[in-house]
Amino acid sequence: MGLLKTVVGGGQQKAGVTVFKRTRDSAGLAVAGAHYHQDDIGQLAGRSFLGRIQHENQVALVMPDSRNAIAVHLLHGGHPVLVGYLASDDAKAYRPVFRYIAPNSIRCAAVLARDDYGKRPIVVYLNLGTPGELIAELWTEEHPLRTDHQWAGKLVVFTGSSRLRLEGVLLDREGQQMLAQVAGCQTQPRVTKTINVCVACSAKDDTGNLEKAQRYGLEIVTEADFWHEIGLQVESAARRPGPRDRE
Repeated sequence: MGLLKTVVGGGQQKAGVTVFKRTRDSAGLAVAGAHYHQDDIGQLAGRSFLGRIQHENQVALVMPDSRNAIAVHLLHGGHPVLVGYLASDDAKAYRPVFRYIAPNSIRCAAVLARDDYGKRPIVVYLNLGTPGELIAELWTEEHPLRTDHQWAGKLVVFTGSSRLRLEGVLLDREGQQMLAQVAGCQTQPRVTKTINVCVACSAKDDTGNLEKAQRYGLEIVTEADFWHEIGLQVESAARRPGPRDRE
């Protein structure tokens, strides 16, 4: 997934929309409630969408409404057609991203999938990055990270679950890796003897990666120290929620 770009020109907050210029190779986030909108989705998909095929590259508009739900619209001829919502847990995870870009909405690619030769409902999947990836892209476009730190060019592994947030978004593994890469590090999913530093996200997590790092005698740093070194300001996920965090 590439950097976030706006519809026209530079700048994040233009035309009321934040767009993913490049997205994931495969869609993974399912839209809830699409079975209630099958007639509209079917009309958009067209007659060719009767068998076990995927209709790719449909553009989806994801936007929060007054009830804190996140509605999903397919764009057809420039007009948005409601096709469902993000599931409750997904909406809760993505909501801080929308607050960060408010009042903008988000556009991304979507995939329509139908199995069983038309006997099952059409399912809508979004080519949308994780909340951590989205906030990482947004943040680093406006706040350049250091690339002259001691781990620049080094192989880094994150282990354990993060207890830290960036602009209210809990840092997931994908977001952590993106931030580290922007800061000039190389990331790997697991510890090997070639790794230079293991970032331990929580002292409470006893992970296989951490055990290997200790056995191999690798450098181990806390996640908070790692982000401080590259110039990223994060907050504890255990802080008391403010008015905007309460549901």
